[in-house]
Amino acid sequence: MAADEYHAKWSPSGAAGWSTCVGKIAMEDGLDDQPSSYADEGTAAHTVATWCFEQTTDAAAFAGRYVPIRPGVTVEVDDEMVEYVQAYVDAIRQYAGEKPESPFDFEHELNVEQDVPIDHITGEQDATGRADAWILTADGEELQVHDLKYGRGEPVSAEGNLQLLMYASGALRVAELLGAEPKRVRMVIHQVRTSGPDEWVIPIHELQERISYLRVGAARSRDAYECRATWIGTPGEADYLNPSEKGCRWCKAKATCSALRDVVVQTVFQASPATPEEFDDLTADTPAVVPQQSAPSAWLASSMEKVGLIEDWCKAVRAETERRLLAGEKVPGYKLVQGRKPARKWVDAEQAEQAMKSMRLKADEMYTKKVITPTVAEKVLAPTPRRWKKLEALIVQGEPPLSVAPQNDRRQAVEVKPVIEEFDDLTTEAPNVDDLI
Repeated sequence: MAADEYHAKWSPSGAAGWSTCVGKIAMEDGLDDQPSSYADEGTAAHTVATWCFEQTTDAAAFAGRYVPIRPGVTVEVDDEMVEYVQAYVDAIRQYAGEKPESPFDFEHELNVEQDVPIDHITGEQDATGRADAWILTADGEELQVHDLKYGRGEPVSAEGNLQLLMYASGALRVAELLGAEPKRVRMVIHQVRTSGPDEWVIPIHELQERISYLRVGAARSRDAYECRATWIGTPGEADYLNPSEKGCRWCKAKATCSALRDVVVQTVFQASPATPEEFDDLTADTPAVVPQQSAPSAWLASSMEKVGLIEDWCKAVRAETERRLLAGEKVPGYKLVQGRKPARKWVDAEQAEQAMKSMRLKADEMYTKKVITPTVAEKVLAPTPRRWKKLEALIVQGEPPLSVAPQNDRRQAVEVKPVIEEFDDLTTEAPNVDDLI
């Protein structure tokens, strides 16, 4: 959960950035976080999950409530959030060994939204990170660290996940203070809106080895931060910056990062897969007709590696331009204009409701209704399995859409038959009719 930013500058959620790009923290210095509806939604989902454990109840109990995010901003707990948060809560209850006869009573030790120390990694005094959940098994053999991801983006793998490694190391310190000596650590990503839990299990000694590398990265990043005044804005910036898709994704400085801009320019203006001879001569009276040729797969693959990074950079540049214009700053060649008007809404919904009632409008004219989701219905009918079985026959779930992913993605590849193979080969010589008689 991103709450660890409140506790540490070198936070676990930013480890993929500061461990590979030592100048990232320095470049971000003084820049405020730009809130987004996606981040707000994720914060709300984490809050609802915490409420479930604190109040020993299911997510459906909070349907329709509004989660406060920051002054003036709330997020409604809708049916979709109830469904996905419940999937996470159910998974944690299973990992923690919930006793069948006593809901929310667990065999293993469960800690939810607890701060764990990370100062031994980052070098910051009293630095902590907040793990969504961590579990110490009853036999003391296994330490588990769980992280809820509420986004719809590409699946996040637990294997090699630096954020989870830092949480695991911090939780291990706490467990050792309690006298436990776990032999292995199980790290689990719960990306409930895209896939099921993704696990990675390693022995404790491997955890310690990986943390030692992170400690070196944190030290280099701290050094770069301390001397930031000597290199930011100078030709020497490139020595401290190392753009990458994972490292730059959540960087607050990517819109003004010279190294990232150079990567984008080099990628966009690299040699084209098409040679000059493949284009029409537009100065000629009659342009030549040249057969269209596809880009070489190798060129396409090398370009595809940078697409995510470039898309993120474009969004960041657009957002930073808008931010400056909204702040009254001038950006040459650009201005603010009025967009489309937002949808109308009631100043006070209760007053509008009372006014319509006084006009004797019927209930079906005043209110809209919708059927609860299958997930909520399953919870409601859990005490009566026979009734749920009848309703289950009315549920359908579509196939997930196909999407492009790198070869190292852990999901299985979908084999697609080329369209040309579905047709008969009409170029072969037709048989002699006389031979068929």
